Amino acid sequence: MEPKYWVCRAGKVRGPYTLAELINAARKGKTFDGDAVATSDTGPWNNFSDWLVEHDGRQSVSRVRYHKPALALSLLGAGATVSYNCPKCGTELESDIGIIEAGDICERCQTRFVFSRAARREVEAELLHEREIAAKKEDAAVARAAEKAEQARFRREAAREAAQAKKISKVQEVAEAKRKRPSTPHLSCPKCGELAKRGGLAAWQIIVVICFFPIGLLALLGGRKPTECPSCKYTWQA
Repeated sequence: MEPKYWVCRAGKVRGPYTLAELINAARKGKTFDGDAVATSDTGPWNNFSDWLVEHDGRQSVSRVRYHKPALALSLLGAGATVSYNCPKCGTELESDIGIIEAGDICERCQTRFVFSRAARREVEAELLHEREIAAKKEDAAVARAAEKAEQARFRREAAREAAQAKKISKVQEVAEAKRKRPSTPHLSCPKCGELAKRGGLAAWQIIVVICFFPIGLLALLGGRKPTECPSCKYTWQA
């Protein structure tokens, strides 16, 4: 009759199980280092990991060394690897990280073995560390991109404000030039070319225009003061 086994986990006893069921559960990672096993539901209890090495028929590797791929290999799709020693002959072996769950066979002595839960936890910790580093790098890249975008936005706003200030300054300059422009138009002297103010209306012409529009219009057309050059004193009718 095939022996039956009970498992105690955190004070709770479960079972019975067959040897094949317990070995299969261990290979699938459903057991823990704190588990205990016995041939009855009352004990005596033995450490499950030690019991598994004795009854599995395959020896267990308890220590592994994690190797992350080089940058060139990672670009080619190569993944991380683990190296370890055969638990029987001590030959140093190296395999893809996926072998951790299924176990392996020594190339030299052909011994079949599995990896202990401690070894699997060690590899899982390394993988978690690698993922954390990758996440930090990604977060840093996102932060740098956001900072560059903010700097570009600031430069655009500064350029827009500078253009607006330049436009306002130009409008103010034009307005100031118009304000300073003399009301009496200037003419060039036909003799020396100097600018001279054109003569305005005489006071009597203004009175005539107001009182007698037709006559005042004739006075306006023919009675404008002559223009005098301030430089050479040459006068002419503009």
